[in-house]
Amino acid sequence: MASALGDALGVGVVACEPREALFEPDGYCMVRCRATLERGDQVLIGARLFRDAGAAEAFRVDALEQPAADLDGRPHRPPVPVLAATLPALAIAVAVFPVDGELPTLVRVTDPDETASLLDRALPAVTGPYRVAAAQYGRRRRCALRFEAGAPRVSAVAYGKVVNDGSGGQTRALTDALLHAGAEFDVPPVLVDRPELGLTVLGAIPGAPRVAQLLKARVRETETPPDSPALEEAVARCGRIAATVHRVELPLGPSRSLDGEIAPLHDAIDVVRAYTPELAARIEPAMLSAESRSAGTETMAEATAHGDFSYTQILFSGDRYGLVDYDGACRAEPGLDLGHFLAYLRFAMVKAAGVEAPRFAPLGDALEAVFLDGYRSAGGVADRAVEERVHAYEIVSLLRLAVHAWQKMKPQRLRNILAALDARCAVTT
Repeated sequence: MASALGDALGVGVVACEPREALFEPDGYCMVRCRATLERGDQVLIGARLFRDAGAAEAFRVDALEQPAADLDGRPHRPPVPVLAATLPALAIAVAVFPVDGELPTLVRVTDPDETASLLDRALPAVTGPYRVAAAQYGRRRRCALRFEAGAPRVSAVAYGKVVNDGSGGQTRALTDALLHAGAEFDVPPVLVDRPELGLTVLGAIPGAPRVAQLLKARVRETETPPDSPALEEAVARCGRIAATVHRVELPLGPSRSLDGEIAPLHDAIDVVRAYTPELAARIEPAMLSAESRSAGTETMAEATAHGDFSYTQILFSGDRYGLVDYDGACRAEPGLDLGHFLAYLRFAMVKAAGVEAPRFAPLGDALEAVFLDGYRSAGGVADRAVEERVHAYEIVSLLRLAVHAWQKMKPQRLRNILAALDARCAVTT
């Protein structure tokens, strides 16, 4: 692959390390790679594998040619003669970051000169020049960016997202409302909101996700991360954050319902069945359980929801903690956020405990109770009837995680999610 890639891009490539992969049922597979050039530079490559060379070439012409041309002459142009090419023998279209056929504005928002024009007014105390790097880039139509300034390897001054999937429009409304309400946790301010670029930039807040690390330390009896709260306190704080978000009254866009979350999973499982029928058979009983619980439990009153609420979005730094990633903000039942958090928590438990996971099931149940108690303590409603509804959302989130792990070709992650799904359904039945 390195030799063929080098020939296509007109540069010597000594290594090509695959990073993320994503299978899409609409006719291709996406792979992101880190390529090392002969002179030591590294570049990020986006590769799309099509059914035939004609489809790959059509994608290059229709989607990659213009952003590649837009990158020419800019200061952050990678040291590669050809920025977008086709490998006909492999039916692959490749592009060098920040060229992205589904995110053409990445070329502009990663330009340090344009970044300065965007951030100088919002961050008057920061001295440039700015550096922009991809922080998370594993999904289609979105890329998380890290903005740095000053000495290399300093803390980021801001984080941004470029999207082309309709999300992110409610970020400012929710963050402003939480700041106005005096939330007890850190909320990053919106520094830049440019819908025409699909760009939202938020200020950095202190801390890092800690719940998974704390859970791993508890299960494996190792030292906890420094400057972190106890596991139970961290989980309780997550519950209090969820309740605070749900108390904010905002007329946010279209609503998300439990039935609306279930419906696309049917199509996704049909795709899984076409390629991996044994996996589809494995997860279909959980799907039936989710549908049964959707029909058999009372719908919760709608509230403002984070939309992607998990321990990965909650940062801890000593006594401080904060919430990030607001681009999924919506109106929904509180169960959407609560079930999603519990799905990730159960997955983290299985991942940390491995084959010993059944032995730690009581700890998982105890942490669920701690989370819901924290939610109640901040004004959230979570009685027994609500918990049943939350469990339905949890199953749906685990099913979605399982399908995504299959699409991303991550077998160990898929095994852990299936174990978490089995554990949830065993508790629920």
